Parts: sequence; structure tokens; C-alpha cells
Amino acid sequence: MQTAGSDQSHHGSDTNHAAADQLAFVAGRDDAVMVGPIYPSALSDRVHPDLHHSRIMGELAAWALQETMAGRGWTIPRPTARRQGDRITLSFALRPDEALAAHQASPYGGRGIDAFLGVEVTGGGMITALALDGHDLHLTIDGPVSGVRYAMQRQNMRVEGNAHPAGRGLLRTTLSRPAVHLPGTMLHRWLPGFEIDV
Repeated sequence: MQTAGSDQSHHGSDTNHAAADQLAFVAGRDDAVMVGPIYPSALSDRVHPDLHHSRIMGELAAWALQETMAGRGWTIPRPTARRQGDRITLSFALRPDEALAAHQASPYGGRGIDAFLGVEVTGGGMITALALDGHDLHLTIDGPVSGVRYAMQRQNMRVEGNAHPAGRGLLRTTLSRPAVHLPGTMLHRWLPGFEIDV
């Protein structure tokens, strides 16, 4: 699983982020799989996922194992980026039977995340529009932009009633299924957090 840190960012001006390192570690490997990120999980102690979300993570790991053993793969690697003027397109290596989706029910109560689903740009510019199209995510930007990051917010969310990690996102794929041991719970294939230069 890809860490999302605690509910209080401790990386401030750090140039490295553990989640980015974890995604890089599994890239192109046959002996490691990125099951998914922890960012959709509620925290029990301001650091670790609560019991319900730990059980979801266990079910996701079993699903990822089943898919991997069937030769369908599971890890979603960092996207590739191409830029034309004020438009950036991020292309994700997803499976043919899935597409990008915006998760509708925000677990964060609208806090610590904006209309761009956890996608941010670096370098001083800003996002003015975001669109999903199959395996592609299109950004319209304004101003100087040198990079894009997702679910890697560097913020302090140690506030009452918001027991989620500092890094947040609402991007997943359309591939989902009901949990086996958690009636009424759907399992989703969430995009891992990433950073990329553009």
C-alpha cells in the first residue's frame, strides 16, 4: 500500500516524498505490486488506517493478488505527460476494461481538497479546468507550471472531525466490485499519488 502520511504534513519543504518513492520502487517489477493508496482511508490514531479501512486494504490486496495471478496486472504506474501550450495531458497505463473516474462521495467532508480532485500543479501557475477522457486526464493551466502532482498535498489537516491523511485524492478507475467480508462496501481501484515534471 502507498502511504499517505499522517493527518499533519511532516514534509514541509522536503524534496522527496515517501509515496513517490514507493511508486518508483514497484515500477516495472514482477516481484512487487502497488495494491493502492491509503489516502481514502480514515485514520484511527492520526497515522494508521482504522479497522474498517484496514479490512478494505486486506480485501484489495486479495483482489490484486487474484488479478496478478491471472496475468491481468494491477499496479497503476506514474502517468506519461505531454504538453501543448496551456494544456497538459496525463496518460495512464490502465487496463482495456477500465477508465478514469471521479469518486463522487468525498470522504473528506470537502476539507483539504478542491474541485480538481487532488491534482495540483507546481511552479507558480494554476489549474483552470480538469477533464477525464478514458485513460487520459486533461488539465487546462494558467501561468508558469513545471510539474503536476496528485494526492501529495503538503498541508496540516489535524483538525477536529477530519480523521484523514494530509494527502488526498478522488481519482480512481471504473473497475470496482463489492467487498466479500464487508457487506455494503465497494472496493475501488484508486490511483496512487504521483509527481511528474511537465
